[in-house]
Amino acid sequence: MKSATAGITIALLLAGCSNANFSSQHIQHDKHYGQGAFGPGPLNFEHMKHETYDPRLTNIGTSYRDASVPHRTLADDAAQVEGIVESQGFRSGAAIVNGGDVYVKAYPPPSWSKEQTSKRMEKLKRAFEAEIPRYQVHVR
Repeated sequence: MKSATAGITIALLLAGCSNANFSSQHIQHDKHYGQGAFGPGPLNFEHMKHETYDPRLTNIGTSYRDASVPHRTLADDAAQVEGIVESQGFRSGAAIVNGGDVYVKAYPPPSWSKEQTSKRMEKLKRAFEAEIPRYQVHVR
């Protein structure tokens, strides 16, 4: 019994000894490690604290730390989508924001032919990609 206990103790001591230095400064992580399954919470803080994000491309939601500072809202995003539709010559219906998707109806003027409408619709889709890239805009 004593030899078994001594053997286990020695095995545990030897298993704990290592020449490698595994400090957090020497471990290399993937650039997007903090964007894993656990999200941007305390479990990933050590890996995320040096990451930077473009605030124009991040939808930070409606709960803010400081309510006195003006923040962009989902209604602002919907109004921007409607403005893009109207700037391309269409009449806009209501824009509905649902997570990363925006659903909007674009009504072409009756004077446009089908070919002209399809060309303008492609131009409208490119305008969405250029001006509001954080959303996938679905035009109906």
